[in-house]
Amino acid sequence: MIRTRFLKAGKPNYGKTLENSGFLYQLVETMQGVMDSGTGAITRKMGFTLPAAGKTGITNSYQDAWFTGFTPTLSASVWAAAPVNAAPERKIRWF
Repeated sequence: MIRTRFLKAGKPNYGKTLENSGFLYQLVETMQGVMDSGTGAITRKMGFTLPAAGKTGITNSYQDAWFTGFTPTLSASVWAAAPVNAAPERKIRWF
């Protein structure tokens, strides 16, 4: 069972319960793949073994990159950006 908060017309609807939600299962399963074999897999190589899920992203201009992830007890987001009009060597790269 997952307790969530939804916004309806700008007002929070607290406490709605989703039971056996196939959508949420697929979403979390996909985000776990990011940590296990996708762009977040480096965390596993560094020894992080807790169940975790996440999502990475980058802008079309490679100026900004971000990661949002969660474990059963913690969530975190990180954003990194190159200065506007940065030289190509200062833009964010995926290695």
